[in-house]
Amino acid sequence: MTTSVEDLPAVRALLRFGYVLEWKDDPAKGWRCTIVSDDERWEGEGPDQQAALEDALHRLAPSKIARKLLERAGADVVELGSKSGVRIAAGVDVGAGLQPGSRDLPAMLADLQTIAARVEAGISEVALMAPPLQKLHVLAWISHARAIEQEAGKHRAVIEATGAIARRLTTLSKTWWPGSVRALQVDATPEGAAREQGLPPASRWIEVAEAAEERLETAIAEPPGDD
Repeated sequence: MTTSVEDLPAVRALLRFGYVLEWKDDPAKGWRCTIVSDDERWEGEGPDQQAALEDALHRLAPSKIARKLLERAGADVVELGSKSGVRIAAGVDVGAGLQPGSRDLPAMLADLQTIAARVEAGISEVALMAPPLQKLHVLAWISHARAIEQEAGKHRAVIEATGAIARRLTTLSKTWWPGSVRALQVDATPEGAAREQGLPPASRWIEVAEAAEERLETAIAEPPGDD
């Protein structure tokens, strides 16, 4: 494949809306791509990843207009991610500095760009929320980014991309004034970030992100109290 699947507009749109791509390489049958969400599952097969992905996408969005809308949404993700300052650098050593067993660098940088796009897409809505909800959004976003940074073993390109997201969130926090979010600091730790917000103890950033999102879901689902 000449283009990484993470760079395809349709795939970026799927990631933005919470879908996950699962891959299986069967030497006898070829590649299988499964597009999964909480209540959907679309499978495609082909001799290579690109063909398997196209087969799955055709099942998910069979009409031309559905595919065009999906790709347009993905193009918006790329534009929003670029505005935040997160770039997927070309020509870097994709293996140097990565922890054994971690994903490849382009995939992690693509995920960071998606996080940056979600930040930009959520600004208008989060800006109208109460400070505690704003704080939880900021914490969830930066914790997801730091989880990728933790996975990468402090790879320079990932550190720079995460730093761009942290700076953007810091700027937004200075506008919204939701209160302190220690996770935005360079020397932040999962333990300190979770403790500051009254979340369960955590040793990994992904645990902080998931706890913040769970707290958000609970808070948003609660009916407003009487004045």
